[in-house]
Amino acid sequence: MLSKPKYVYESPWFNVTKGDYLTPKNEIVKDFHFIETCNSAIAVISDFNYERFLILKEYRPSLQGEFYTLPGGRIEEGEAPLACLKRELKEETDISCSDFIFLGKTINNGNYHFGEDIVYLALVNFEKIDINVKNEELIMGFEIVDWKTFFEKKYQEVRISGVFSALMLAYIYLTTQKSKNFR
Repeated sequence: MLSKPKYVYESPWFNVTKGDYLTPKNEIVKDFHFIETCNSAIAVISDFNYERFLILKEYRPSLQGEFYTLPGGRIEEGEAPLACLKRELKEETDISCSDFIFLGKTINNGNYHFGEDIVYLALVNFEKIDINVKNEELIMGFEIVDWKTFFEKKYQEVRISGVFSALMLAYIYLTTQKSKNFR
């Protein structure tokens, strides 16, 4: 950044700044707008057999439609990502998990920096937990989805929020673990 960014808009959820920056080719880009959002913690909740996972159906007012998404949410200031995730799971689904596997971080939009999703995997026995979706979060419901089914046409026709990278991290991890278990 060549100049100190100027705030165009500030809020607790995101800020818009603009400034001049220098590209790797030494070209100056003037008044480039950056949209900065908070980081989020999200969970891929899968069964112990690595065959199914939980996906939420959520209404997004800004897009006026329903989307499939994963449980999780915005990390509050001073909050650790895992503490955020446990809080969000309880708020959104009433699920309490204690064992999480850190999978990595995904960037929602590298051009504008829409924050990072810190991705965790939780393994559960779907038959032994009660999932209580809370409607005050605009969550319309949930599905327990077969990994294979998810990647087939049914889910290519619906809108999926920016969690695809997280699902891919989990799918790669789980298929690697599954192949290790069968050797």
